[in-house]
Amino acid sequence: MSGWHQSGNYIFFAYGKCGSTSLEHLHFNNVIRDYDPDCELINNYLQDKNLNPVIFIREPMDRFFSGMFHFIHAYSNRLNIQIPDTEKAWINVWEVILELLNFDKGYPIFNDAESYHLQHYLKNLKNIQKDFAVVDTRHITPYIKNVLGINAPNMLNSADRYSSDEYKIYKHQFRTSFYKNKYKDIVINWIQPEIDEYQKLLVEKG
Repeated sequence: MSGWHQSGNYIFFAYGKCGSTSLEHLHFNNVIRDYDPDCELINNYLQDKNLNPVIFIREPMDRFFSGMFHFIHAYSNRLNIQIPDTEKAWINVWEVILELLNFDKGYPIFNDAESYHLQHYLKNLKNIQKDFAVVDTRHITPYIKNVLGINAPNMLNSADRYSSDEYKIYKHQFRTSFYKNKYKDIVINWIQPEIDEYQKLLVEKG
């Protein structure tokens, strides 16, 4: 679940595949449940409040891999088929899936669920009127422990989501095969502006 989660003087935000599930498991007060690209909801909420906004962001290529494997795994389960276990098979899967998402035409077209896990959103954060901090999602557990004294689960650890064999495939064949599919350059060019924004945010607000 996206949105803003408040605990004490801190209010946290994480978008799809960036720590939103971890925040949900903490059962903080989910004061804003929807993603608001214009940030009007959070700007109104922060008015006249002494709160510290913190946004968890994830390296965009890593987020892309996580989002894509999430969907492929989910649809494989629904179709009752096993995910591939060879690099050659994964290259074919990548090319078929990327064509279905319109990457072969130069840009993606997502449905709502895919958009939540894959679309670009970092530039929209400039619409937040109050100063905020950003934290790489890899550090969500120690950060929340440091500021709130709470042990936060890190649901980014895909080893907790998948079987051991599936996790090995995710970390190896799934990722390495991506760089051998014929649409990789189109995808990387599409992701690059989000990578640039991620790096800029870490320098300016990290």
